[in-house]
Amino acid sequence: MPWLSSKSQAESGHLCSQVHPRSPFTAPAAFVSLCLVWGSTWLAIKVGYGGIDALTGAALRFGLASVVLFLVMLVRGVPLPRGSSTWMLSVSLGLVNFAGLYGLVYWGEQEVDSGLAAVLFAAAPLLTLLVSSVVVGENITVPKAAGILLGIAGLTVIYAGETRLDMSQALPISLIVLAASASAVGLVLVRRWGSNIHPATYTAPAMGIGALLLAGAAQIAGEHLVPPRSWIGWATLLYLAFFGSLAAFLVYFWLVRQWNPSHASLVHLISPVVALGLGVALLNEHAGWEMLFGTAMVLGGVGMTTLSFGGTNPSRVRGRRPRGI
Repeated sequence: MPWLSSKSQAESGHLCSQVHPRSPFTAPAAFVSLCLVWGSTWLAIKVGYGGIDALTGAALRFGLASVVLFLVMLVRGVPLPRGSSTWMLSVSLGLVNFAGLYGLVYWGEQEVDSGLAAVLFAAAPLLTLLVSSVVVGENITVPKAAGILLGIAGLTVIYAGETRLDMSQALPISLIVLAASASAVGLVLVRRWGSNIHPATYTAPAMGIGALLLAGAAQIAGEHLVPPRSWIGWATLLYLAFFGSLAAFLVYFWLVRQWNPSHASLVHLISPVVALGLGVALLNEHAGWEMLFGTAMVLGGVGMTTLSFGGTNPSRVRGRRPRGI
C-alpha cells in the first residue's frame, strides 16, 4: 500500500517526500474504496454492535486500531512520531478529529434522528471548503459550492421523512454541525501541517489519544468499558478498527495530499448513500422514489464539484503537496 510505504522516504532524504501515484486512477480508486468502507461501517454497527455503548465502542475501535498501526509501523520501518510539530498535529487530530468529532456526534444523536444527523453532517464538505480557503488558500468557486449544496439537498430528499426540525433540538443540531466543523478542521490540519509527515506517523498516536479521551467520556456518561460478548460483536469491532479506522483514515489523510481538502471531503456526501444502498441490498430495507431521486442529486452534485477540480494543481494550495506517499 502506498500509504504504508517507507522505501522512497529513505531514498529521498525527506520524511515523506515521494513520487506521484503510479496511475492517475490510484486516487479515484482510493476515494471509491473509502466511500464503500465508511458507508459499510453504518451497516456493521447496526447489525453487530449490540451490547456495546457508543462511546465505549468508539474508544475500543480507535484504541485497537492505534496499537495495531504502531506495530505495523515498526514492521514496515515507518518513522515513529517525534518532534514537536508531529506531536502537535497528532494531539490536535486526537482532540478534534477523533474524540471531538465522534463525541459530538454521539451526544447530538441522543436527541436527533439519524437521518437528520446524516444531513447535518453532510455540511462537512462545505465547511471544509470554507476552512481550506482561509488556512491553505483553496479557491472557492461557484461549481464547487453549488455541487456541494446539491449533494446536501440530495441527502435532504433521501431523508425527508427523518429531517423534522424542532426548536427543542437546537443544541443537539448545533453539536452535529460542530462535529462536521471538527471534520473540516482535521482535514485541513493534515493538508497544512502534515504534508511532509508520513500519514501513519501522526494517525497512530492521534487515534490513541482519541481513544483515551473517548474512554474518559464514556466513564463520565456512565457507560461500562467492556469488550464485546459475542463473536458478531468482536467481528464488528475488528472490522471497524482495521478497515473503518486504521485503513480508512490512512487512505483519507493520504487522499487529501493528492487532492484539495474539499475534494477529499466529498466522501461524507456519498457514504450515507452507500449505507442506504447496502441496507436495501442486504437487509431488504425499502427504497422509495426519495432515495432514487436523492441519490441522483448527490451523485450529480459530487460530479459537478469534481469536474470543477479538473485542471487544478493542488500544489498551488499552501502547505506544499508532497510528491506522493
